[in-house]
Amino acid sequence: MDVRKPLSVLLFLAIGGATVVIFWLVATRVLLNQSGRATVWRLASGKWQQTPRLEGAAFGIQVSPNGSVWVATIFRAGLSRWDRDHWTRFKDGDFGTQTNYSSGGFALAGEEVWGATREAVVHWDGAGWHKLPIHGEPDSIIAAGNEAWTITSTGTLTHYTPSGETTADLHGSVPANWVKRVSAKPVLGHTSDGALWLVWDGVWRQRGDGWLAVNLPRDSRLLRSQGDVVWFRSGSSLVAMDGNGTQVKAYALDQPRVLDVAAAGDSVWIAGERGVQEIAGAAPLIAPLPPDATLVPQLAIAPDGVLWAVADMRTGTAYLSTAGLSIVMLLILALSLWGMRSMMSPPVRTVVQIRGWRSELPALGRIALVLAVAVVVVLAVVLLLQQTMTTFPSASASSVWVWVIFLLVLVMIAIRIQKGKQTFAGAAGSALGWLTFVLVLQFGLDRFFKLFRNPGIAVFAVFSIGLVLALLVGLAIDRPLHWIYAKLRRGDYAGALTRSDFLLRWWRDPAMLRYMRGTVLLFAGRPEEAESDLRESIALGKGKGALQRAIALSNLGYALLDQERYAEAAQTFEESNVIGPGSGNAFNGLAEVLLRHDQQPFEALRNADRAVELKQQRGKTDRHMLAYMWANRAWALGRLGRTEEALSALLDAGKENTPKFLPGFAGAHWRMGMALVAMDRKAEALDHFRRASEADPHGNYGNRAAKAMRDLNRSPYAS
Repeated sequence: MDVRKPLSVLLFLAIGGATVVIFWLVATRVLLNQSGRATVWRLASGKWQQTPRLEGAAFGIQVSPNGSVWVATIFRAGLSRWDRDHWTRFKDGDFGTQTNYSSGGFALAGEEVWGATREAVVHWDGAGWHKLPIHGEPDSIIAAGNEAWTITSTGTLTHYTPSGETTADLHGSVPANWVKRVSAKPVLGHTSDGALWLVWDGVWRQRGDGWLAVNLPRDSRLLRSQGDVVWFRSGSSLVAMDGNGTQVKAYALDQPRVLDVAAAGDSVWIAGERGVQEIAGAAPLIAPLPPDATLVPQLAIAPDGVLWAVADMRTGTAYLSTAGLSIVMLLILALSLWGMRSMMSPPVRTVVQIRGWRSELPALGRIALVLAVAVVVVLAVVLLLQQTMTTFPSASASSVWVWVIFLLVLVMIAIRIQKGKQTFAGAAGSALGWLTFVLVLQFGLDRFFKLFRNPGIAVFAVFSIGLVLALLVGLAIDRPLHWIYAKLRRGDYAGALTRSDFLLRWWRDPAMLRYMRGTVLLFAGRPEEAESDLRESIALGKGKGALQRAIALSNLGYALLDQERYAEAAQTFEESNVIGPGSGNAFNGLAEVLLRHDQQPFEALRNADRAVELKQQRGKTDRHMLAYMWANRAWALGRLGRTEEALSALLDAGKENTPKFLPGFAGAHWRMGMALVAMDRKAEALDHFRRASEADPHGNYGNRAAKAMRDLNRSPYAS
C-alpha cells in the first residue's frame, strides 16, 4: 500500500489548520490594529494629549453626565473606564461570562453601563456587574434610565426593565423589505422623551406598539443618540431629529464620509475622512489629527468641554507589518496551492508538476529564479498594500488594485498584437470590454471597502476572498476529472466512459475531458477511438496550455504505438518532447517505439535512462509511469544481454508498481514480462503476464499479457 498519499492528505490538513491560525494572528495582531493597541486622545486647549494605551482595538467611546469616559475594545476585549490618570479594565471575570467582547456595542444611561456580548447582556449599576439573558446575538444596544433595549439581525427586539425582559418580533411591525433588512446591521437609538429609533432599510420611530417611517433617505446612518436628539448622516448633510421626528438641526457637510459626531451646547464636532472638524460653535475650526494618527473614527465630548477621540495609529511598525503581511499572504497562497495539488487527481497533478523550460536550468539557477520572482511579487504586494492603506478610505482606495489589473491586461493585449494573435481592431474592442469590467470592479471594491473601518481588514478580506475563489476554481476543474479517474483507476472503463460522456454534454471547455476520455479508451485497448479523442483534445487545447498538449501528445503517441504505426508514434513523442521536455514520458515512449519494433536497443536504453532521470527529478506523481520506465530500461538491457543490470532495473520497477491504479499496474507487469522474455526467463515472464491479466482482464495490458501467455505456452522452448 502506498502510504504517501494519506500522509500528504494529513500534511495538507495540518497546513490548513496552520493557515487558519495564521489568518487569525494576522487579523488580530496586524490588521485590526497595526500598533497592537488602540489609542485614546483628548483635545484640551487646542492640543491633543495621549492617554495610556489600551490593550486591543477600540470601537466605541462614550462619556457619562458626570464625566466618566468608557471605551469598548475587541480582541483583548472588554470595557475600560478612565479614572483620572489610568484605565480600569473590566472583562469576562467581572462580567461573569465566557466572552468579554461587546459585539453589539455598549450604551450609557446616566452613570450606568450596558454591554451586549454574544453570551449575555452585562449591566454596570455603579457598584458591580450583573449578567442578563439574551434572545439571540444582539447587533445593537441602547439604554435610558434603568432600561435597555437590544435587537438582533433576525428582528428580535428585547426590552430590559428592573422587573425582567420582554421580547417582540419586528417581522410584522416594521413595514420594510425584510430581505433587504436582513442584509444590513440594525442600529437602535433613543431620545430623552422615551422614543425608540431604529435604522434598518430606512429610519423608523416607535410610537406606541407600532413603528412609523421617518422622512429620511433609506441609506441614512444613525451616528449617535444624545439626550433629546438623535444624529444622522443623511446624504451630504448632518441632521438632528427630536423624539417627534422633527428635524431640529441640519448642517451641510463638505467631507465625503462622516464617521461620528459629538455635540455639547452649541458646539458640534464631526470625525471624517479629512480629520476632526468643529462645524458649529463660537469659532468653528479644524483640529489636526493626533500625532502619527491616520484616522479618528469616534468622538465624544465631556461635560467640561474636553473632546475625547479614538485614533487609528500608524507607527513605524505598520510598514513592517505590511511587509510581513505580504509575505504571510504569499506563503499561505503557496502552501494552499501545494496542498490542493497534492489532493488533485493524477491527470491534473501531472500538468501542474511539469517544469517545462525551467528544468533546463541548473539547480542554483532554478533557486535564483524562484527567489527573484518571490522578491518582485512581495515588493508589488507591499506597494499595493501601502498605497491602499495610505488612500483608504477615500473613493480612490481600490484604484491601485483595479488599474494595475487593467495595465497588465493592456500589456497582454499588446503582446498578442505583436505576435499576430490579435488585430488592432479586435484589441481595441477587448480593451474597451476590460475597461468596462475594471470600472465596475472599482465601483464594487469601493462599496466593499466602505464596509470596513480599518484598511487592513479590507485588504485582508479581498485577498482571502480571492484565494478562496482561486482554490474553488481549481477544485471545480479537478473534481470532474477525479470523478472519471475514480472509475479508471479500478479498471472500470465502461463506467469511466459513461462519466466522460455525461460531463462532455455540460462542460464548456472540453479539452481536458477529451484528453481523459482518450486516455480511458487507450487503457481500454481501443487505440483507434483513443486517437480521435486525443487529437481533438490537442486541437481544442491549442493556445490554452502547452503542458496539457504535451501530455495529450504523449498519450497519442502510445495510441499510435498500439496500432503499430511506429514512425508516426515516434514523431508524436518528439513533438511532445519539444513542448514539455521535463516529464520524461515522451522519452519513455521513444524507448518503447524502438523496443516494440525490435530496433536499436542502445538508443532505447539511452531514452529510457533519460526518462528515469527526468521522472526522478520532478517527483513521483504517477508511479506507474516510473515503473514503466524502469521496466523499459530492463527490456533494453535484456536485449543487450546485460542480464544482471536488467534484473536490478526490474527490482526498481517492482518497487514503484502499485495496484492503486490497476491499468498502470497491469501495464508495468506486461513490460516487466517482456523484459524477462528478452532475457529468455520465460517462467518468470509468465508470472508477470498472469498478474497483469488478472489485474486488468478487460483492459489493453491485460489483453496483451493474455496474448503473450498464449504465445509463450505455444512455444516449444517455454519452460
